[in-house]
Amino acid sequence: MGVRIIKIEEDQKPFRLVYDPTHPDAIKIEEKKGYLEMPNVKVVTEMVDLISAFRSYEANVMMINNTKAMFAKAIEIGRV
Repeated sequence: MGVRIIKIEEDQKPFRLVYDPTHPDAIKIEEKKGYLEMPNVKVVTEMVDLISAFRSYEANVMMINNTKAMFAKAIEIGRV
């Protein structure tokens, strides 16, 4: 069956604001003047999620391989 994407959602969390008026992309108007909007992605959280997904996939592959090995052994025993 494979993996299916059900939906993609945009993260609604606000951007991190970093004060750096010398940066060329800094906001030039309103109350946020001099602030730079940085991504709200937390690298550590993303890496933990990635490792967790990898370990889950790895555990599922091992389970499938062990099941195949058990069925093969059962068939081999049944032949004797």
